[in-house]
Amino acid sequence: MERLLPMNGVQKIIKLLPGTAVDSPDYVKDVLLPHQWSHLMPTGGVTPEEENLWSWFDAGATCMGMGSRLLRNDWIAAGNYEAITNLTRTTLPMIEPVYAKR
Repeated sequence: MERLLPMNGVQKIIKLLPGTAVDSPDYVKDVLLPHQWSHLMPTGGVTPEEENLWSWFDAGATCMGMGSRLLRNDWIAAGNYEAITNLTRTTLPMIEPVYAKR
C-alpha cells in the first residue's frame, strides 16, 4: 500500500489509518528511511500488549492510536468503565519507558 506523505512541513504527525492496512511496524520503518523527519502515528492494529506496542515504537512510530482496543464497545454497552480504567492503567506503564528514553 502506498501512502502520500505531506512534505510541506505543516503537518506535525502523519496518521496511518488503519495500521493493519500497512501490514506491520516494518512499514513505519520503511517509510521513515527516506523521510526521517516525519512523525508517524499508526492507528488500528495497535494493541494494548507490550510486545505490540514496542514493535511499533522500535520501528520509529512517534505515538499510536488505540481507540477501540481500549474503549471496547462491549464494555461501554455494559457500563463496565472499571474494565476500561484497569486496561488503561496497565497499558500506560508499558509505554512510559519509551518517553523516558527520548
